[in-house]
Amino acid sequence: MSAHAVEQYQQRVKPALDLDAARGELERLVGVAQVTAVEPRWVHAANPARFYLLIGDAVALPLVAQDGGWVATTCVAAGTYTPVRRAQRAAYKASQAREAPHPPLSRRSARHGRLARPGQRRGDAERVV
Repeated sequence: MSAHAVEQYQQRVKPALDLDAARGELERLVGVAQVTAVEPRWVHAANPARFYLLIGDAVALPLVAQDGGWVATTCVAAGTYTPVRRAQRAAYKASQAREAPHPPLSRRSARHGRLARPGQRRGDAERVV
């Protein structure tokens, strides 16, 4: 179990525990965890692991081969994003916002020949010629 995996478990799953208690709890949970080669659909890993240690259906620890054994490198809880995946998601949303067309004019604005776009103030409407 890497120090990073313990730290992430403590921060994302059990913030009330100190790091030593979080490590102890994780070591006990390994006995009831399931190893799988299938990435849980909620993991969203930028670099998928070969195997995952699943604790219930809400915690996954990606495993990496090391010194003839397996080491949990981090801890991902359902509903969280890794920093890499969070940055990718933010970039995607920003690109979609730049490409999105303006919303259609409201019927009232169209009737009166005014533009009514988000962020416009009442007096800022322009006449459509």
